[in-house]
Amino acid sequence: MRKATTVALWTFAALLPVAIAGCSLTDDPQSMIAKSQDYRQQGNRAGAIIELKNALQKQPDNVEAHYLLGLAHLDGGEGPRAEAELSKALTLGRDAKQVLPPLAKSMILQRKFEEALYVTDPARVAGARGSVEILNIRALAELARGRLRAAKGALDLAMVMRPDYADGMLAQARIALIEGDRDAATAFVDKALTADAILADEDGHVGLPARVWVMRLTSSPKKLAISGLRVGELTDGGWAVFNYTLDETAQGAPNQMKGTSTIVYKKTGADLQAALIQLSVNGKAITPH
Repeated sequence: MRKATTVALWTFAALLPVAIAGCSLTDDPQSMIAKSQDYRQQGNRAGAIIELKNALQKQPDNVEAHYLLGLAHLDGGEGPRAEAELSKALTLGRDAKQVLPPLAKSMILQRKFEEALYVTDPARVAGARGSVEILNIRALAELARGRLRAAKGALDLAMVMRPDYADGMLAQARIALIEGDRDAATAFVDKALTADAILADEDGHVGLPARVWVMRLTSSPKKLAISGLRVGELTDGGWAVFNYTLDETAQGAPNQMKGTSTIVYKKTGADLQAALIQLSVNGKAITPH
């Protein structure tokens, strides 16, 4: 379910030990690539990386292996490695509209904001103005450079093309907070959530309203890394599960939170809204508030 992936949160623990990941039973690069995707869906990022590197040893110019290896490094917040692999995939001919959003994100992780804007420049990339993903990543780069008007321009165009784009709604919420308009920020967050959306621990104990958690993710500079995404459909909505690491370290004071998350979506008209966000922290249920 494509729309479920847009809420920018993911989950699931690694199911297989990394030690066996390098022991492929075939020398076929395509089989190694397929195995890497199995590992990635299970949340075993290290296993996926080993399989992809093995595939590239057999076939150094395999464009799909470079692309997927770049995504695996990006899942772990490894900006330089992700940039190297995604750049190689782009050079080898991978579709620019698919490669450029994660490539630009890898640059933003390294604070290479101007480079991110350069590689996604609509004057250089055919169809860039028709890609909400490219427009959204350009908005984030402009925002990081302090160019609020340019960020809003790119984001507004993305939201005209896809009004239910949840990543865009959260970016709009961040801009509203920068402008000091907390009511508008709350409104943008609420578009991505049902009115009664709740936050719960993994045992189902209800805690804070879900909007409190989502507002926390948009309110101040922080790093959210997601990996191991799996999604599926329900009769009246869908679900997504993923691993997450939230780094809110400030002024040298470490503050990192990691665990798993499950999001259940409800279909409202043509849109999907989050109705339930379940969290665990370091494998243990969070304490309800």
